[in-house]
Amino acid sequence: CITALPTVDMQVALAGAPSALFGAPATISYDVVNNGSINATNVVVDFTIPANLTLDSVTPSAGTFTNGACTINCALGDVPGFSGRTVDITVTPATVGQDMITATVSSDVDERPANNQEALSFSVDPAVDLVVSTPTAANIKLNQTATINATLENRATMDATGVTMIIDLGNALDAVSANWSLGSCTVQSTKRISCQAATFAANSNSTVTVTATGILAGNPNVAITLSSVEADLVVNNNSATGRFEVKDKDEDSGSGSTGPLFMLLLAGAALVRRRR
Repeated sequence: CITALPTVDMQVALAGAPSALFGAPATISYDVVNNGSINATNVVVDFTIPANLTLDSVTPSAGTFTNGACTINCALGDVPGFSGRTVDITVTPATVGQDMITATVSSDVDERPANNQEALSFSVDPAVDLVVSTPTAANIKLNQTATINATLENRATMDATGVTMIIDLGNALDAVSANWSLGSCTVQSTKRISCQAATFAANSNSTVTVTATGILAGNPNVAITLSSVEADLVVNNNSATGRFEVKDKDEDSGSGSTGPLFMLLLAGAALVRRRR
């Protein structure tokens, strides 16, 4: 049997982005296609979005749009046969969970209305934004303990849970201890410290203090990395590295009041006084 193609058959279908991260903009793309052989006239696509999604922008490839409370109406004009249009909707999730987005297409004539609607289950997954500042420290001396500090942040509007911090020390330093204002720390080896916290509150910061001993003269790195159960919105600020210098405790003593050069000058002045 041979079945004739419909002259007009408008269809709306999801093209991408069935999920998003909490607090991060996501673009949902739709294809609006005329599967028929002649022009579809006065093509309109209506969208219904849930209240937990904040509408940022609507971009149709042709035509105009209007939007109201949780609704979008796109007037695409005429769509030739065997061709289509696209509509991109950018939203920012305000809560975590699942909800429905519905798209419905219509035209003056449509011989196959069964494919005129697309209902999407849109999933919003938890996400945080953990940030580590560059570690800092005062002078680090050989065979002496020093304190290294860093500030940690959760810039997201939701709490981070099951938070882990890893601190790695370079070869010139040995770990002694660490203190984190949010949780507990364990020295796993002379080069690594592991810390855990149950919760890192939204829009808050904390500090970590590391005590280490300089065992070699050199320029060790100290790297700190934060992670949590939730996905992270900006992964490239989850870790930071500070480069330090371990000096021999007598290395810069010449600049002080008891340095060798200063003592030599004192001896010379005393000798001159005796001769006088």
